[in-house]
Amino acid sequence: MKLLISLLFIVGIGADDKTYVKQFYSNGNIKEEGWVSENVKSGYWFFYYDNGRIKEEGGYNNNIRNKYWKFYYADGTRQMEGRFKNGLASEWWVFYKNNSVMKKAEYSNGKQNGYTLYYNNGKLAMAEKYKDDKKIGQWSDYASFKRDNW
Repeated sequence: MKLLISLLFIVGIGADDKTYVKQFYSNGNIKEEGWVSENVKSGYWFFYYDNGRIKEEGGYNNNIRNKYWKFYYADGTRQMEGRFKNGLASEWWVFYKNNSVMKKAEYSNGKQNGYTLYYNNGKLAMAEKYKDDKKIGQWSDYASFKRDNW
């Protein structure tokens, strides 16, 4: 079992007192850090792997993920990034593999809704369309995609 060590910094900001919190792994590396207001996460937060590399970063509002978030693999390379709205994936998300764009996907209310574009060596290779996480269309060439969508 790993022991977590917590460190608190109290900072007064107007009428809304906030506390900057840092938690550490037993090896001394930081686990997470960010602002807490009235015992809930608020503002920008950072989370780390036990090797010290960043795992994810983004904003909270009342303990709920909001705004733009970035996620990383344990080696520090990008994994994915996108926007949360009320704790659910929203709008366009970008997914990476070997530090290159693997796919881009549209989300609303935490579900794939809209297009998902797949890339191979930086070039568009395939497109799919989703509604409520169910695939409703697929195209493997630009001509058929254009024919069906314009």
